[in-house]
Amino acid sequence: MKITVLIAAIVLTIPVLATAQDGTVVQGRHDPLVEHVSYETSALRSDEGINDLRKRVRRAAVRVCRSPEAGGTPFNQQYCVSPALRDGFAQVDRAVLQARAGLASNSEYIAVRVR
Repeated sequence: MKITVLIAAIVLTIPVLATAQDGTVVQGRHDPLVEHVSYETSALRSDEGINDLRKRVRRAAVRVCRSPEAGGTPFNQQYCVSPALRDGFAQVDRAVLQARAGLASNSEYIAVRVR
C-alpha cells in the first residue's frame, strides 16, 4: 500500500508536457483556465515571430474562455477573451522588449488565463 502511494506521488509530481499543433505547451497539472503558449526568444526579434506569437495567444484565449470551467458560454468576448488577451499581449510586449534588449527572459511562455 505504501509503495503504491509513493509511486502515485512521484508520478503526480513529474511535470507532464503536452504540445498542441500551434506550439502551445501545457506544463504540470492540467488547469483548463490557464494555457501556456511557448516561444523562442530569437523569434521575437522579427515582426513575423511577434505576429505568430500574438496569433497563438489569441487562439489560446479563445480556447480557455470556451472551457466549461470558464463559465460554459461558447464565446464570452467582453468578460473573458478581452481581459485574457490584454494580459497575454502585455506579457508578449514585455518578452519582446527583453528579447530586443538582449536580456534573458524569466520564462519562455505566455500564461493565458481566464480573468
